[in-house]
Parts: sequence; C-alpha cells; structure tokens
Amino acid sequence: MRKARRAKVSYEVYTNKLTINKAPKPDNKGKLLVLCTNCGRYYYPARDDVQKRLAALKGKFGGEHR
Repeated sequence: MRKARRAKVSYEVYTNKLTINKAPKPDNKGKLLVLCTNCGRYYYPARDDVQKRLAALKGKFGGEHR
C-alpha cells in the first residue's frame, strides 16, 4: 500500500485537475511532471501528493500542499 501512494501518476488522469500554475506536462512514458514553485525544476509528484493538492484546491485542507 505504501508503495502505491508514492508511485508516479498518469499525466492523462491528473493534468486537467491541477492548476495551470503547476505547469503539468507528460514525460516520454506518459507520467506526470509538475513544476516546483520553489526551484523552478520539473519533478514527479507522488500519487499521495497529487491527491492532497487536489483536496487543497477543493478547500478540504488548509494550505496549498505544493
């Protein structure tokens, strides 16, 4: 179970749900890459991180969960 939460996520599944500020883009295998707001580099967010971000966008969590 722990491994599934840290797995890379599909670009097609999550790209339309994230804000444009995250600048989501696919890698060459169709996995989601997002732009770090601190350093400006792209990275692979874990499924758990993406789900927390989406919940924050819907107002279910305080903060932004970036």
